[in-house]
Amino acid sequence: MNQLEPNPRCQPWREVLLRAWCLIWLIGWQGGFAFYSGVVVPLGAEVLGSDLEQGLVTRAVTPWLNGIGWTAVVSTLAALSMTSWRPSMSGPTARSWKTAVGFTLYLMVTLMVLGVLYRQVDQYVDPVNRQILDYDTFYALHRVYLIVSASQWLSTLVLASVLTYGWMRGEEGTPRQII
Repeated sequence: MNQLEPNPRCQPWREVLLRAWCLIWLIGWQGGFAFYSGVVVPLGAEVLGSDLEQGLVTRAVTPWLNGIGWTAVVSTLAALSMTSWRPSMSGPTARSWKTAVGFTLYLMVTLMVLGVLYRQVDQYVDPVNRQILDYDTFYALHRVYLIVSASQWLSTLVLASVLTYGWMRGEEGTPRQII
């Protein structure tokens, strides 16, 4: 078995903390998204009396969710850069690392796209008069926003799984015993 040199930039305790930090932000971000979209949005529309009123709440919450997303992505990049699980390896761990980097970059792109779409959708909302200015355009843009968000949610779940798999396999590419 080929023994790899440890990453000199990484101390084991720092690596564990970065991994935990990364997963907490990723899962917290997408858990919050799932809870908000699955529970808060329908209940909010019911309590507030309309989808438009709930949409005005979502309009205020969305930048926060996307900010949490950026924190999750930066945390993931930090965890990947400081890990002893490196791309110079071959085999399943190298593929996992490259896959994790690819999904992380994809999440960065989705966050940028959602930022642009948010500003475009927002142009068709008049919060003062509580109305949608051009419903057809608003609906089309909002639908794209929802599709990108759903893709982002699924990609984050895959990323968390790939990270966990790679970190559990370790440098040697074989499963580690936890205890």
